[in-house]
Amino acid sequence: MINFYEVCNYYDIEINRVKIDKSFVFIYSNDKIYLIKKKGNKDIYSYFDSINFNGYINNIGYYNEYELCCFYEDKCIESYGKAKELILTLSDLHNKSYSYIDFDTSRKEDIYNVYKNKINECMNYYLKLQDSIEEMEFILPQYYLLLINISKFYKLLHFASSKLDEFYNIDSIHIRDVMLVGNLSLDNYCCGEKKYFIDYSLSKRDYLVYDLVSFYRNNYLNLDCKSLIDYYDSLIHLNDEERNLFLLIISIPNMIEFNHSNFDNTILVRNEINYVLKTMRFVLEENKKNQKAN
Repeated sequence: MINFYEVCNYYDIEINRVKIDKSFVFIYSNDKIYLIKKKGNKDIYSYFDSINFNGYINNIGYYNEYELCCFYEDKCIESYGKAKELILTLSDLHNKSYSYIDFDTSRKEDIYNVYKNKINECMNYYLKLQDSIEEMEFILPQYYLLLINISKFYKLLHFASSKLDEFYNIDSIHIRDVMLVGNLSLDNYCCGEKKYFIDYSLSKRDYLVYDLVSFYRNNYLNLDCKSLIDYYDSLIHLNDEERNLFLLIISIPNMIEFNHSNFDNTILVRNEINYVLKTMRFVLEENKKNQKAN
């Protein structure tokens, strides 16, 4: 847990009210709000300045392993509007930080093998789990719920495999490398007097689609991700390679770990089924749209 008392004492900040989040502490002091978080990469802020990107929080200073920042509170804005502002800030970062990767055969085969192994691992996991469930004399609710929906998992994995093959069969691959945010949840974005991502601890350079994957997985259940991804596409202009890579990654379900109570396990299964159903609708619509465009 963040020791906010030490940080506030060091910077002589009067504490009126404290709000503790998963990764942050918000300090309300008179007419100001401060945010305390684990110390991030100092160099990233210099990089943002060098590319004229201002979607980050102002840093006041450091104390031991903590970072103290000014915080601009969210305006009262509904989730979709906030998500659209997040996409706008994200596209600004990606547009200002991208470079095209020299994608030789070796790099393409590396990506192919990584995701082929992930797809096979997930498929084999659920096939073995299905076999073991069907051999049970009495099937617990969580396993029965999975069993009657298991074909949808296989269908989504087959779609992922087809997208991977399409990706591999593209002759000339052009994929952009960008500075990723890494955490594209709405909780990590502030849409107020200043619009910015709160935390960049997961930030690194990599393929831009990885931020799209993070956005989709964090928000698929509560937001219209199709229109938001389309909005991002209108600002970034995804090519076929990037689009296929994005669709195949989100089409690999999580492997459910049954190590909780029966009730909690059933909730986990229900959540993963929701993900599979919503994602199948999403990827099929996107695939149909892309086929019409081509």
